[in-house]
Amino acid sequence: MKYLSVLVFAILFSLSSCTKTETYIDEETMASIIIDSKKAEVLVQSAYNDVAEKENILKQFNSDILEKYNVTIQMYNQSLEYYMNNPQQMRKIRQMQQDIMKAQEEIANSVFTKSAGGVVTVTIKGTGELAKVEIDDSFTIESKEDSEMLGEMIVAAYNAAHQDLDKFSEEKLGKYQSMLGGSFF
Repeated sequence: MKYLSVLVFAILFSLSSCTKTETYIDEETMASIIIDSKKAEVLVQSAYNDVAEKENILKQFNSDILEKYNVTIQMYNQSLEYYMNNPQQMRKIRQMQQDIMKAQEEIANSVFTKSAGGVVTVTIKGTGELAKVEIDDSFTIESKEDSEMLGEMIVAAYNAAHQDLDKFSEEKLGKYQSMLGGSFF
């Protein structure tokens, strides 16, 4: 009987060590952490030359990323080990990571153009960066009010283009929004 209880305990212990518990980071959060870490790594690699400086800055970025997701380094390492030992779960995380990055790239490579008042046309990139402002040649500024009106039309066209960008982003990333939660980058 003594050996049976030891055997049952050993089996339960081995099963519990193979299953996911509440101490592990869920798949969506893990994918988000990995995405943010990869983006930080790319940013640091391109912005700094000194190896020691790169390591220190990357270490701080990664610390900030874990803090953003309310995750300790121990929990991250434990979760990473769990997912590395469970290839099916890791494949799921990598697929989510690839899907999110593909959608983010598609958004970043898009352009959005809107007009206002039939006079101004504004084009913005998917990053939100203003790419082009066109003003109809027939528009002339004859007074301060005309100048103010032109400024208002530029702002209106930019805001309309940005609304299209926001809508497109929601379409592409809406299902991931809960895990991206104001992405780090």
